[in-house]
Amino acid sequence: MFMRKSSIRAYLLLAGVTVALSLFCAPTRAMADFKLEYSVDGAPFTVIDNGSNFISVTIDGLTVQGTGSASTSTAMSSGDLGVSGTSAAAHTIVVLTWFSPVITQPPPQTFTYAMTGSLLPFSAGSSIVMQDWVNSDIVTAFGKAGDLLNTHPQSPPASGSGGFSDSSSYSVTQQTTIVVTAATSISSDSNYAITTAPAPAGIFLVLSGAPLLGVAQLLRRRKVVI
Repeated sequence: MFMRKSSIRAYLLLAGVTVALSLFCAPTRAMADFKLEYSVDGAPFTVIDNGSNFISVTIDGLTVQGTGSASTSTAMSSGDLGVSGTSAAAHTIVVLTWFSPVITQPPPQTFTYAMTGSLLPFSAGSSIVMQDWVNSDIVTAFGKAGDLLNTHPQSPPASGSGGFSDSSSYSVTQQTTIVVTAATSISSDSNYAITTAPAPAGIFLVLSGAPLLGVAQLLRRRKVVI
């Protein structure tokens, strides 16, 4: 017997909302340190820490936004790194976020990710590459030693999941590298969620942002313009 399309959509929406509520309503919450850094054309990295888990900067007309979950809990933690706007000239832009300590446990944990992006019009030599790290080092911002999990560089669209095991706190680093060789409209979004294994049904719907659009607006606190 096949389910009606309306029933399937209702089920998926319910599953997504259920996971979203587990993220924002789960007990044992703790605030984490969240930082963003970026470099343009090989210049030294600029680090931004505004004391919240939402950072938005404007770089050469591009809006760069990084978010950690409003808090990290033993049930679920998440992050998002997005870049959008129009680059008026050729650039290489590297953006990273760092979220620590993450306390989603007990082990084993499941790391689920979804990466999307586009460059319009596309010009030869342009690219978007994304990568995530789960790291045992909770002190060194943007550190990549002591990996518990590494998604390895990927070109969007890409999605998947992987497992790791850590009974203590850990950190998560996201990186997006964008190369454009001419004036280009850029849109990229990298999302992840960490849950205790197995990941709940509907997790990819949550990563798509469908049930969280209103909640994401509540997370926006401050904007920094460079």
